[in-house]
Amino acid sequence: MQALAFIKANPSVDVLLLDIKMPHLSGLDLVKILPHPQLEVVLVTSHRDFAVEA
Repeated sequence: MQALAFIKANPSVDVLLLDIKMPHLSGLDLVKILPHPQLEVVLVTSHRDFAVEA
């Protein structure tokens, strides 16, 4: 939730590094609701189950 608020307040953000498992909102869910689709997003995880979806 903090990342989403930061991105909305700082439209100059170009790259976002996200873990898939985060509190309150997954990295995948955050990507889906990003207000700036031109962001470059890197998703990381240590869980194989999320690799295909990411």
